[in-house]
Amino acid sequence: MHTKDFLLILIIVIAAAILWLGFAFLSPAENAAAVISVDSKQAIKLDLQKDGIYEIKGMLYPCTVEIKNGRIRMESSQCPDKICEHTGFISHSGQSIVCLPNRVIIELQKQEGLQLDAVLQ
Repeated sequence: MHTKDFLLILIIVIAAAILWLGFAFLSPAENAAAVISVDSKQAIKLDLQKDGIYEIKGMLYPCTVEIKNGRIRMESSQCPDKICEHTGFISHSGQSIVCLPNRVIIELQKQEGLQLDAVLQ
């Protein structure tokens, strides 16, 4: 393999990785919902397309959740380490924010029934 061939292959691989990262991480999740659980019990399900600030009653103290531009974050919590706040915004199905001392979990899931996979005739 010549040096020019290797450079061409390397450029194509890097370009493909940049495109994949751009689509995977920069585009907001469509039809996603945030399922918020307290002590392993579903407390509320929120649509990410509706911006707002919500108060969630945790096991030890309340916490505040913000939805903005199809993303969600733990805006404030009284937990000692604040890891849940430092997680920042999440926007893709499968991502989660956990406030362990307060037993609050925010999980993003695709909403069922909002998108067609196929049409049969």
